[in-house]
Amino acid sequence: RDAEQEMWWMIFALVFGLAATRIAADDRVVFNETSLIETTGGDLVALVRTAGYQDHGVVVRSTDRGQSWEPWNDMGVIGHPYQALRLDDGCLLLVYGYRHEPYGIRARLLDPEGRDFSGPELVLRTDGGSGDLGYPWACQLADGRVLLTCTQRSTFFPLGVRALLSEDDGRTWAFDSDRIVIDGQGPWGLPQGGGFGNTVQLADGDLLTCYSYRRGPETTRIEVARWRLPD
Repeated sequence: RDAEQEMWWMIFALVFGLAATRIAADDRVVFNETSLIETTGGDLVALVRTAGYQDHGVVVRSTDRGQSWEPWNDMGVIGHPYQALRLDDGCLLLVYGYRHEPYGIRARLLDPEGRDFSGPELVLRTDGGSGDLGYPWACQLADGRVLLTCTQRSTFFPLGVRALLSEDDGRTWAFDSDRIVIDGQGPWGLPQGGGFGNTVQLADGDLLTCYSYRRGPETTRIEVARWRLPD
């Protein structure tokens, strides 16, 4: 975002032999946390958090496997950050934190190529307590269900990594009755600065969730939980 950062990225690329390509730049909009999804047609779609843009996410697309990128476009979705899952039927499930009242987690079902973001917004939860939450992550399990893990991190509640399930490719969720607490170790009254809760399913069916949590004002720890869904 500035000359110093750009210099360090150039040094990093030279040391590790990386070829870096700038995919978005703007004099007014700040681009931040980005996730990437490959569509069934082979396009790469970057879903980008912004600042100074009324909390709208933007999308940047490559049709040649990352060799070049189209100009960024407003996706028309308020929230951050974003993660997309390609479902078994080819459609994309977009999940994101909603850091405005009522605070929570939201989702949208997109077409297989991720070009239409105008579909109905699915409100998964509205009990966030404050805007310091989010970082949802969706994965499709071997039995076809969709698992969503998300972070509760605020100054009012201890840090927790939560999970919930959808039986119909993310179309409906029951957060009030289907909530699973994976971890809740964060202390009371401190900004958490952690969470994230990315989850994958292993070949033996176990689930692996990685996350961070704060144990004191200056101490943040990283842990991995290996767990199974209850029967």
